[in-house]
Amino acid sequence: MTIENGTVQFQVAFGAVKHFGRNLYTSNPPAIAELIANSWDAYATKCEVFYDSAEHSMILCDNGIGMTDDEFTNRYAISGTSKNYNIRIPESMESRPYMGRKGIGKFSVFSLGEKYQIYTKSENEEKWKQAELIYGDLMVNSAIVDIKINYLDDLKDLELKYPNCDLSQTHGTIIVIPEMKRKFNSRTLNSLKSSLSRRFSVNLSGKYDFSLCLNGEQVDLTSHFYDTAVEFIYYFGYSLEEMKNRFSEIHDDDFFREYSDKYLEENDVKGWVGSVGKTSDLTIENELNSVGVIIYINGKLATDNILQVSQNSTIANLYLVGEVEADYLQDENEDPVLSSREGLNRELENVKLLNDALDKVRKSLVSRWSDLRSKREDGEQSYLTDIFSNEKYSSMYEELKTDEKIRFKKYIQRIFDRPQNSEVGLKSFYVPFVFSVINSESIQEITVKDDDDTAEILNKFVQLFEKSEINTALRIKENFQDRLNVIEELEKNIEDKARENIFEENLSKNPWLLNVFWDLRNNKILTQETYNTMINGEMVAGRTDIIIEAGDEPYPIIIEIKRETNTSYSTPSVDSINDQIRKYRKMIKDKLYLQDPMKYKDVNLYDIKSYMILGSAAVNKLNKDDIDVLSINKIEILTYEQMITSAKNIYSRELMVDIVD
Repeated sequence: MTIENGTVQFQVAFGAVKHFGRNLYTSNPPAIAELIANSWDAYATKCEVFYDSAEHSMILCDNGIGMTDDEFTNRYAISGTSKNYNIRIPESMESRPYMGRKGIGKFSVFSLGEKYQIYTKSENEEKWKQAELIYGDLMVNSAIVDIKINYLDDLKDLELKYPNCDLSQTHGTIIVIPEMKRKFNSRTLNSLKSSLSRRFSVNLSGKYDFSLCLNGEQVDLTSHFYDTAVEFIYYFGYSLEEMKNRFSEIHDDDFFREYSDKYLEENDVKGWVGSVGKTSDLTIENELNSVGVIIYINGKLATDNILQVSQNSTIANLYLVGEVEADYLQDENEDPVLSSREGLNRELENVKLLNDALDKVRKSLVSRWSDLRSKREDGEQSYLTDIFSNEKYSSMYEELKTDEKIRFKKYIQRIFDRPQNSEVGLKSFYVPFVFSVINSESIQEITVKDDDDTAEILNKFVQLFEKSEINTALRIKENFQDRLNVIEELEKNIEDKARENIFEENLSKNPWLLNVFWDLRNNKILTQETYNTMINGEMVAGRTDIIIEAGDEPYPIIIEIKRETNTSYSTPSVDSINDQIRKYRKMIKDKLYLQDPMKYKDVNLYDIKSYMILGSAAVNKLNKDDIDVLSINKIEILTYEQMITSAKNIYSRELMVDIVD
């Protein structure tokens, strides 16, 4: 049977193409994953994705059951049909769990490109069907659009265009996107392997015959990219042997089984929640996008992080990752996955109960997280390795008594075992401070008298160590409190249109907002300094916002601040930024030369550090080329929000609470 009149009536009612296609996915991996899921549901044993970097086109082909004329007309061309109804199962294969539900995954192609071609053929048909779907043609004021169907004897044209792609299958489905909206590069392709693998449960690979290839390389579906980085695991529904088979490098003592939750047991929910060694272990393309607990339904990712709403800002949560098999949710009368694909529908009772049960597991791990990490071997704690690589610190540590070493590592762990600590240069600031606390004169406040009995002596030693630890917490807290107050005041004024004046005033008084080592005690801060210099034969004058003369910096540091308004003044071009900073650098160089001609005659302008602080809107207008130009010219761009967030990460209340606790 062939399709009548060579056309198929494609259903596009109620803006389904726009809602479930272009508006649904803002990145490539989830959209491509939808197409791979279609291949899985079509009982493919192999799915291949190939990206042509020269043409910026993509092809996805599988050797699944393909579609007959009747299936193409009455299933593929109709939106919202139940996918697991009467799917043909090849005689040689066992039944698979269905990943799709409503047959809307095909619209994901329109988030990848403006048009695509589909080729499909069932095993018993002689010819391939081919059709082209164009987004603009489907966005019409009509519920039905006629799509032309072509019949092909072979795929020779495709084989010529994609010679590196295996198109030898005799049946299956092929999707071709002639021009991708979001183009790939080599880094994107590498990260895509990690992203695609993570969107499917590792349990699929061992149970079913299915492989996935990306540009000729097989994607490992038996593990995920963070598996080797997981250190501690709370698990449920699995046996210890099953967990050890996947996480073979984790010590037996670092697996913790959760037995108690009745809801998880009754619904045969299997999963684990664990923590990794570094937050970077959960990054793809430098984005912390793998934090949280994934929910899989029939092997396909349903939500990136079910605990996103309930998860608080505790540092430990930034190290957590987990995977949960919740296949029972597929049986819900209402699709548990939101139509926006932003996660699970939290209005469903079973989703709420699952969230609550998993949050208990998360809390169990978080409550022990600091203690677990502090007991790791020294070599597994990068911050200790860095500290002990300093011969002075290493020597000081060896001089400590056993109990003092334990306290030292406890304090250091609380301060440094958190994301971004290595980026702010805190070690040289706080390590000596911790040593001084441990060896402080407060120890002499409690003395042992000649007539003390054994019980009294022991009691005084207990008091001594308790006093030392409390003293540590109070001194660190006091050190942070003033700076926290400044940060909070800036947060209150972040929406103020006159923020340039507010930030200039605060930065001039608190330069540590940019660098923890810059403060008024050790550095000279100049505001509204007027300079004159000769540039291209003309005398030029300028007034800088802030100049910091830091004791450990060879040259003064330039800080320019632009207010957050819609004027061009607050949204400078890259050329104007470069010109302004170059002018100030030249002025500073001239002033230095007048002070000491021999010392400053060969100053390189680019060695004079420069910061430009802009509003978020202005920064967002800078494209990658702009950023590259500024980077080449060694001009660092910051937003008001970034400056506050960075400072807040360093002097957070949570860090204070952790230390006091």
